[in-house]
Amino acid sequence: METCLSLCCSLPESMEDELPRMLDGWPVLGTEIGDAHSGEISATVFFAAGNAGAADRLRMLLMARGVEDVLIESVLSEDWLVGYRERARPFPVGDTWWIDPRPESTISPPAGRQRLVIEPRMAFGSGSHESTQLILLELEKLGIDGATILDLGTGSGILAIAAAELGAKMVVGLDIDEDAIWVARETADLQERPARVRYVLGSPDCLETGGFDVVRCTMISANMLPLLPQLHVLLAPGGVAVLSGLLAIETSDITETLSSLGLEVTGGRVLGEWGSLVVTVQGR
Repeated sequence: METCLSLCCSLPESMEDELPRMLDGWPVLGTEIGDAHSGEISATVFFAAGNAGAADRLRMLLMARGVEDVLIESVLSEDWLVGYRERARPFPVGDTWWIDPRPESTISPPAGRQRLVIEPRMAFGSGSHESTQLILLELEKLGIDGATILDLGTGSGILAIAAAELGAKMVVGLDIDEDAIWVARETADLQERPARVRYVLGSPDCLETGGFDVVRCTMISANMLPLLPQLHVLLAPGGVAVLSGLLAIETSDITETLSSLGLEVTGGRVLGEWGSLVVTVQGR
């Protein structure tokens, strides 16, 4: 049976939102955060067995930040996922959605809610993070029946599936990560109805055409910023982009950057410490 490496430590509760940014660019399989106790949280970061060097460098980085007792050990790859799946429960988002992490569940969603099935995976979100929920809320508000959608950085594919469920005419899920495309296709197969999504491996440059009615993007700001100029090509006249994965305190700076690129912020919202922006091309 395959093994992976787990890096376990206790962090100040204030570092919970900082940790994902610290891990950006590291070859991480996934993370697991425990509940806060006495101002601290337990954190476990998982690496493939062949990435022992990266795990050790992260250990030294955390210790340099004052984190003590950082333990690295070998564990069975499935152990942490099994534990998470056992604890996971369905939950509502907005007025429409019922996020169900258990594909085998026979419990129907509450009346008026649409079930989205997303099985917890090693490097992909479960739909519980605020940045994902912000997109789901914005999709409800936009009214995308008959629209064309580009899901930029599709990840697990759940947001592309949500767009299709809302009646989008065409949905393209794009990601540069081959594993993400594989998982997104599996996620589509878990749904109760066939998901009308075309998943594409590559960057926006590989698309034959732009002109989407809606472009949605959930990324941390460092990864999102280089893509913002391409919204001019990706968006159809009158189209909108929905950006998430941003810390709420970053949205003001991002708004200024968008304005300098000829892009206008027309809406957005905040959920917890995370924010979303709705963007159009100025003059269209």
